[in-house]
Amino acid sequence: MNQTITPPPARSHSAFRIPHSAFFLILLVAGLLRFVGLDRCPPGLFRDEAEKGYNAWALATTGGALDFSGGLGPGPAIRWRPWPWMIDVMGGKTSAIYQYAAIPFVRAGGLGVATTRMAAAAVGTLTVALLGWLLWRAWGAWPGLAAAAWLALCPWHLVFSRWALEGIFVPCFLVLALAGLWGIERGRRWGEPLAGAGLGWLFYSYSGAQPFVIAWGICLLLLYGRKIHWKAWPCWLGLALFLLPVIPTVLVRLEPGGSSRLARIAIWSEPGGTPARVAWRFIRNYFAHLDPRFLFFSGDALPRHGVPHMGQLLLIDMLLLPVGLWRTLRGRWPLAGALVAAFLCGPIPAALTHEGIPHALRSFAMVVPAAAWSGLGLVALAEALLQWTARRGVPSARRSIFVGLFVAAALLVGFNAFKIYWQNGRTNPLMLVAFEAGERQTWETIAHQRRPSQRVFINGNILFIPYYQLFFLHPAPRRAALEGLDPQSFIYFSPEQNPPDQVAESMRPGDWMIGAVSPASLTLLPDDHPLLTPEEARRVHEVWVVVNQKP
Repeated sequence: MNQTITPPPARSHSAFRIPHSAFFLILLVAGLLRFVGLDRCPPGLFRDEAEKGYNAWALATTGGALDFSGGLGPGPAIRWRPWPWMIDVMGGKTSAIYQYAAIPFVRAGGLGVATTRMAAAAVGTLTVALLGWLLWRAWGAWPGLAAAAWLALCPWHLVFSRWALEGIFVPCFLVLALAGLWGIERGRRWGEPLAGAGLGWLFYSYSGAQPFVIAWGICLLLLYGRKIHWKAWPCWLGLALFLLPVIPTVLVRLEPGGSSRLARIAIWSEPGGTPARVAWRFIRNYFAHLDPRFLFFSGDALPRHGVPHMGQLLLIDMLLLPVGLWRTLRGRWPLAGALVAAFLCGPIPAALTHEGIPHALRSFAMVVPAAAWSGLGLVALAEALLQWTARRGVPSARRSIFVGLFVAAALLVGFNAFKIYWQNGRTNPLMLVAFEAGERQTWETIAHQRRPSQRVFINGNILFIPYYQLFFLHPAPRRAALEGLDPQSFIYFSPEQNPPDQVAESMRPGDWMIGAVSPASLTLLPDDHPLLTPEEARRVHEVWVVVNQKP
């Protein structure tokens, strides 16, 4: 690491002075941090994961998925659809990309918590590889390796690589788009098609990323407009690859109910939302995601979105990120403008909503430039340390030891973040409630102990609870669509119309009842402390699901 860090030429030989085994070692570490213990950390199984796991299994076994359109009523309205583009999840349209990505894992290992989450772990590991490869080629071997290592250890990326949600595709497709932009910078014909495809699939993959694609796309047109060959076939191919996933996605959003979730959480949907108040709310929400407290200290308040008691990034990133950013801007490095635009456009989707601000998932695009700059900052500081010790006459061998210890200490900070996540991810009460551990325990109990003659009465107000029934009991998808969720044995009731006490009177011995209680009212820890304080219970915004059997 004694060479000066400068943008390498198109065919730099610096990569060949670095053992390729170091790159594969980084990928191995990234994979281990994402795949190991998926069944236990995070705990439970969140409701979105239950839907994605079952529909992935349905696609793998029947070539179709289940739509749940509307509420429960006497029973959920279910429809089986072959190879859907979007899936109706209790009235909200969501991308089916995660379900398709999970097919190989649930087909090979069966439907389970770990296999459902493996697609996220695989995509997260792939993103580490893509970012490392891209920056290795664009910036040089050491910056590429460091950026890959930093993304592998980044708490923001690591957390979303370990549970099933389509948002994990955002960094992956963003890196693909960046690779295409690098090709445009170098005048390569594959640049426009790759950038167009990356942006198009990014638009489709996660609804929360769609405002980001629009804002970032405008910035990219300003940055790269003169470098694009507008009348050449690569430009038209890139446009076609962009529109291929975008057009059907937009058509679904324009259908009745296609944007129902956005209508509920948008800042302009609040009562009394004058244009001035909406603009102020947007500005306040936007800068909340650039707040050092969110980035480096406290992070997202929702336990599913971060490591407890840590920021979305590591504390050391307060030093590394600005150094890397300054180096790319000062030297006009490849992709410098695109990365700055991605970082600044990243908070826009979250700023348009009034839910959970700051919101780490809707601002997830920020993680790619942050990891790239922090990795470069680590290499830049290591180089500065090497040069500083050389000027003071420190022997070469000792200088290498100093630099090695500095890099190792920085990497240990990242491993420590995973250690904290691992320790909290299995036993922390906030994590247990946030990931619906009570729901998982309830349905595992039903699946293992219930006899065919025993009925199960289910509180229909519990969000997405039919997906847990599907996930843990594995009914045949086509049969579930035709006959419902076995309404004779699994009886959904409304607590407002049929209070649980009245339902209990109609139960036979051996029947079960599934209900919900406030997590602040339970005592699940061995030291007899309540599971959560009332403030924590409100912050996690979930209930604790319990099951009781009539003797």
